Amino acid sequence: MSGAGRPFAARVAASLTGEGGVAEGARLVVAASGGVDSTVLLRTLVGAGWSVIAIHVDHSLRDGEREAQFVRDLGESLGIETETVRVEVAPGNVQARAREARYAALADAARRHGAAAVVTGHTATDQAETVLLNLVRGSGLRGLAGMAVRRDLGGVALVRPLLWATRAEVEAEAAARGWGWIEDPTNATGRYRRNRLRRDVLPLLEAEGGSRTAARIAAAAAAARAALDRPALLDLVGTADGRGGVVDLDRVRVLDRPARLAVWADALRRWAPGAAASAALLDRIDALLDAPVGQRVGAAGAVVWRERGALAFTTPTAPPPPVVVEASGRWSAAVGAGWVEGRPLGAVPPSFPSSPNAEVVDADRVPGRLVVRPWRDGDRVRPLGRGGSALVSDLLADRRVRPSRRRDVLVVEGGGEVLWVVGHRLARAVAVTDATRRAARWTVSTGF
Repeated sequence: MSGAGRPFAARVAASLTGEGGVAEGARLVVAASGGVDSTVLLRTLVGAGWSVIAIHVDHSLRDGEREAQFVRDLGESLGIETETVRVEVAPGNVQARAREARYAALADAARRHGAAAVVTGHTATDQAETVLLNLVRGSGLRGLAGMAVRRDLGGVALVRPLLWATRAEVEAEAAARGWGWIEDPTNATGRYRRNRLRRDVLPLLEAEGGSRTAARIAAAAAAARAALDRPALLDLVGTADGRGGVVDLDRVRVLDRPARLAVWADALRRWAPGAAASAALLDRIDALLDAPVGQRVGAAGAVVWRERGALAFTTPTAPPPPVVVEASGRWSAAVGAGWVEGRPLGAVPPSFPSSPNAEVVDADRVPGRLVVRPWRDGDRVRPLGRGGSALVSDLLADRRVRPSRRRDVLVVEGGGEVLWVVGHRLARAVAVTDATRRAARWTVSTGF
């Protein structure tokens, strides 16, 4: 690795300002667990004159108060601000959910404190463990690339300026300077797969390959990432949209299977980063090529839809709650990414809107209270210009609304009836007739 002869602090600074892309002297949020890696990183940055705030995230999974107190005491001795943030870890994969909660808390702290980046103490040894875990999961070339020095964290930069150093090198720096730290007792247990790799597998590999084994694995990861960061196949076959991205099937079908799997892995990374690109998930996505329109594959953090001529990659979201409005005057409702509004017009206008995002209705036929909400399975509408009623789902399919976008469609309901499939079809019940004396205008705008 280049720069091996430089002092430890100089290499940290070079990583931060080089591949990390952080301006010299910028304010930083340091993720401080009390362990050796984050402690050495924090002390090194303070000693080099960086403006830092130490954030300790307590997941309530171990002795968080002991670690938090260590970080507070360390911050006081260094003359810097510290903060402890307690988070709730959602059920499921404990380590994955804890990581999501931790990163969300760190990004929020960076925004609150006006920091340019969140920095963590991940080392080359952590990188080697990550690559091995990804190999076990069968996550392909993207998994071999491991962790990036810099990545986006919800609009905040996450930078890992120690990925060049092994854990042994970090411990040697701490010993040379007389710095203490707290050892996490769970690291020595076999409770988690990463712990078992750290305790049992890496020592075996190092017994065969020597003490630089982890560093060589990390270097291989950096080479894989450099190859992946060249113009990707995904840029040739896919495009981003407001809620993720779509891959053109005519373009991707000409690729062989390994290339297609690389496209799916890249699409997940770019458009649904909460999903782990396991071999099983990539196989299920590949099978969508021959699936009927409307089929989908779901995973933690992603939903992939088979659409007409495309696969759409989205991040699942909970349906927004309904909004109740009084329709006697002007009203508005923000539901999800949609803004629906009603405005009295008085007399019927001489011409009606040509856009599907606006309708003129008979104000006297509109119930006094309306509900604006996402449509639900089983919803029916009596559409203007057609007899009888139709399922909203069928109406959206007839109008060729992309399956991945159908759940974004709202309805305006009143008197127990769907009065407007927003942006698509007005119901007969509120349509203007020859007898209409007072009209109103309903409009919708969206964030997509």
